[in-house]
Amino acid sequence: LCLAVDEARGARVLWFGDWAEGDVAPQAAPVARQRWGARLDDAPLTTLVPGAGGGWPVAPALEYLREDGRWRFEADRVAASPDEPGSLCVTQADGAAGLTLETQFRLDPEDGSLCVATTLVNDGADGLELRWLSVLALPLPHWCAEVIETRGDWCAEFQREVRPLGAASWLRESREGRSSHRAHPGVLLAETGLDARRGRVLGVQFAWSGDHRMRIDELPDGSRVLQVGVLLHPGELRLAPGPYALVEVQDEG
Repeated sequence: LCLAVDEARGARVLWFGDWAEGDVAPQAAPVARQRWGARLDDAPLTTLVPGAGGGWPVAPALEYLREDGRWRFEADRVAASPDEPGSLCVTQADGAAGLTLETQFRLDPEDGSLCVATTLVNDGADGLELRWLSVLALPLPHWCAEVIETRGDWCAEFQREVRPLGAASWLRESREGRSSHRAHPGVLLAETGLDARRGRVLGVQFAWSGDHRMRIDELPDGSRVLQVGVLLHPGELRLAPGPYALVEVQDEG
C-alpha cells in the first residue's frame, strides 16, 4: 500500500497490491497529466473521501446537509500518523464545513489483507443530515475489467454472475435491512479471462449487516474508482456534534 498525504493535493491511494506488478495509478505518475479540449485543466485527484463541490466528476464519497445549508467538503488540513506496525491513521479536516474524517488502514502481515475503517466527526456547532459516506474511494488497478457478483436465495446461495465494466457506472444496493444472499456485501473484480488456473482478482468485503451500497464509476481519464458504505434513507441519520460510527471494507489479499 502506497499513500500520498499532503495538504495541497489531499490524501490519496497511489498504489496497492503486489509490488512486482508495478501497477501504479495514473495520478501517481511522475509526469503531468495530458490536457485536451472539453476537460478541466487541473482535474481533481482521487482523494480518500472526495466530497461534493470540488469538481469531482462522479458521485462524491461524502454527502451531507447542515442545518444552515452547507454541503461542501474540501479538506484544508491533512495529516497521517502510524498507530502501530502495519497501521496508519489519516486525518482530513475541513474547517469551513466543520467536519473531520479519520481513515484507519491496517495491514495483516499473515494473509496480506488490508482493512480500512472511516470515522466522521462533526466539529460544528449544529447538527447535520448524513446522506452518504463511503469507507473510501478506492482507485482500481487497470486490469480490473470484470465484476464477479453473487446472488441467490435459500438453498441456492452464491450464484455467480460476471459482468464487464464499461463507461456506465456499476451499482448494487441492498434495502432489506440486513445482508442477504440476494445482495451480498462483497464483490470480486477480475481481469478478463480469469479462471481457476490463471488471472488476477481483487476481493472487497464490506463488514456490515444492513442496507448498503456498492458502486464503481469511470473517471474521465478512463480509470475507475470503487465506493462502499451504509445506504442511508432520507432523514435516517442526523449527526449531532461528535463522531459517526466506524464502517469497514476489507480487501482480501
